Amino acid sequence: NVRFETRAGFNIGGVAVVMFAMVAAVGAQNLRAVEFSGNHNTFIVAVALGVGLLPAFAPDIFKHFPTWLQTICGSSITLAAVLAFALNLLFNAATPPS
Repeated sequence: NVRFETRAGFNIGGVAVVMFAMVAAVGAQNLRAVEFSGNHNTFIVAVALGVGLLPAFAPDIFKHFPTWLQTICGSSITLAAVLAFALNLLFNAATPPS
């Protein structure tokens, strides 16, 4: 029983690594289609990735936030996606593409 449980944990960890790598690969493919010159897209991606890593490297940083906000900020993927969406609206939605 102990050996099976240990191996199952390793397998789940391996599958999780592959799953998150696939998400990163698809994200990188999507970024190929983004125009980075003449707009704020480089800044948006940099801020979203940087702030999105906070829950992974400093998990207690949001512990004093309200519970509903901890739900959003406690997940790196959710935090980065919400931030990128909001920054895109702020910087790019008001200005039409040239």
